[in-house]
Amino acid sequence: MQPDMQGHTRCRKRLLWHAEKLTKADRPAEVVARYKRHVDSWEGSVLLKHAAHVAAWVALAPTSLGVLNAAAELLLGILRSPGLPPLTDRLKVALELIRGRWDGPDALDFEAGLRRDLMPFLPSTTTPTTTTEKRHACSESSPETGQDGLDSGDDPSMLGASSCAPLDLPDFRSARCSRAARHLQRHADHFRNSSEQSLEVQQLLQDSCRACKLGDARQMCCTLLKAVACLARPRLETTSATGVQLNISADARLCAANQSTLRKAVLTCLEGLDLADGGTCQRGDVQVAVAKLGQLIGGKDLTKMFSSRQWHAIAELVLHLLQDDQRPLGLNYAQEATWHSELEIDPATKQDCKKRKAHQNHTIVGVGVEWDKSMDQQLLGLIAEGIQFQEMEDQLQRSARWLQNRHRQLLKDPSSPCPTGNRDSAASVKVGHRALARRALLNLPQRQGTVTEICEEILLLDVHQVQHLNRVLSTGPTRTQGREMWRGRVADELSGGPEFQLIGKLGREGIWRFVPK
Repeated sequence: MQPDMQGHTRCRKRLLWHAEKLTKADRPAEVVARYKRHVDSWEGSVLLKHAAHVAAWVALAPTSLGVLNAAAELLLGILRSPGLPPLTDRLKVALELIRGRWDGPDALDFEAGLRRDLMPFLPSTTTPTTTTEKRHACSESSPETGQDGLDSGDDPSMLGASSCAPLDLPDFRSARCSRAARHLQRHADHFRNSSEQSLEVQQLLQDSCRACKLGDARQMCCTLLKAVACLARPRLETTSATGVQLNISADARLCAANQSTLRKAVLTCLEGLDLADGGTCQRGDVQVAVAKLGQLIGGKDLTKMFSSRQWHAIAELVLHLLQDDQRPLGLNYAQEATWHSELEIDPATKQDCKKRKAHQNHTIVGVGVEWDKSMDQQLLGLIAEGIQFQEMEDQLQRSARWLQNRHRQLLKDPSSPCPTGNRDSAASVKVGHRALARRALLNLPQRQGTVTEICEEILLLDVHQVQHLNRVLSTGPTRTQGREMWRGRVADELSGGPEFQLIGKLGREGIWRFVPK
């Protein structure tokens, strides 16, 4: 009944003592009931200690007591606790004993639902316990999507939990791979329980950009392992019956933003590394990171996933390192799926590229036809005929990306107003939005604030440029709906200005700080 537990003799003896104590109790059911009454008042190490007691009962107590089902339900509730710290060695050993008891001569006679819910928390019989912790039970929805079309990997409570899946390492006997696998699991556990995930993912992106700029391959490998450890599985792009994308909660949007930043960090590291070099590919952290990426994208159709462009780029970079069963489905590698990392380049060059890209996204060069409702109907008709956006560019005189965004806008709101250029050609005063943002930040406490706070402070400035701000509401598909155009320009300057630093987030808005150069 008990598997070989070398190195855990002391833990095993203590667990056996707790099981014998329950067996010798006059009324074992009352002992379990007492634990249930007090479980809500336990937290931290106290909760883990009592969880080990309950796990010892389930693993070692005889089935004739008649309380193992109740004890298993109590253990399942503890393991599902959102604030549960990393598991102790004693609790890990107890979970291994439970796993070894499933099919033994003294097998546990659990209900089918209880057995199914408890199974994800138990270690596999073929993988060590350091890579098999799992805190949250699998939902009864499909493997790819949960409620409201959310993948469990993007759920706030499951963020980073997918990193706990057993790894199929290229050479598990290698000491380098084993050590890297432990590091990956430790990073995943830390990220899952962290209360400052947004700041940590931003730091990972900065570390990857800095290492890539300096050409530090070792630092890029370390950052790659940390970022991959926190990655969640690709999430299906789910829509309702009418084609409208389903709404998700604010917490889920924040988690999705963090995951997008993590993918940027992974792409930056992969692009900076020479993956064709044998020495780089033989590093343990690179092999483990690639194996984890293969688990995330293997057998999936990335064209149907959110952020498919990022996943396409990741798959292209590691394709030659993946096994056949780790490669994604439905990916056309001949299509354009390039990705340019957000490196710290010359500000003037970066701003020029941003303006040129924005111009290409809105309209084809040399064409200035105003968009009207008849063109909306024409766009919907062409889509109904199965014509691709790239084939509509010449006919509708807009870029494919602009047309795709306009189509999404019409799906959400068919009565959405027609987008306009929102350019005040008659304006005789040039407004310096970057200078206004700089002055507003200097007036704010600690020289920092959100975009909304900065814009409100700009309106209080005693300068003539405030009177010439473009107050036209944005209606374009590539802009935030219902926001004045000048506020969008301020947000652009904050993102592109070298003296503005993003230090965190408040809700859905970033917090910007003025850092003099």
